[in-house]
Amino acid sequence: MISIRIGITLTALAPLTVVAVTASREELMERLHHAATHDGLTGTLARTAFMEKARALTDRLAGEGRPAAVITVDADHFKRVNDNWGHPAGDRVLARLAGVMQASLRCEDLLGRIGGEEFAVLLTDVDGVEARRIAVRLLDAIRGVEVPLGPGVEAYCGSASLGVALVTPDGAGLEAALAAADRAMYRAKQNGRNRVEMA
Repeated sequence: MISIRIGITLTALAPLTVVAVTASREELMERLHHAATHDGLTGTLARTAFMEKARALTDRLAGEGRPAAVITVDADHFKRVNDNWGHPAGDRVLARLAGVMQASLRCEDLLGRIGGEEFAVLLTDVDGVEARRIAVRLLDAIRGVEVPLGPGVEAYCGSASLGVALVTPDGAGLEAALAAADRAMYRAKQNGRNRVEMA
């Protein structure tokens, strides 16, 4: 009789066990996918994932005749932070900058860390005027950042150079727009930093 009860109990528990194992596996797969596609420090898309998603999105938008733009963002004087206060301080600055940028963007915009202290943003359904307005909003958010660098040390005050370029539907696409935005961003640095320049 006891064996029958144990058998019935195990038979009843088997589907629940399968569901629990499946749910755990799916959660693990989601976590692994997130780790593979996102930058571990900033939580933004990693370079490869950003490029893949942005390329697919710009191709689709071009096919539908819809506009897009890119913004490149480079933290000003970031090398000084790492050189003077160490990489942990630099990591705190990058994480904070990424957080304020993400909070300043629309939910449909893509934000990725594409190298060092450089980020890229893909904006959908915007013209040059709207893209510049969003870039200025990003810059204003970055200017509001203060990150303490250590005990008794003054804080890093946010400053960045931003370049903006439209994604043209002529086949040059995302890569050409990013290159143009990069050139505009370097022009912002040459013109005194802490500013937005259009390509």
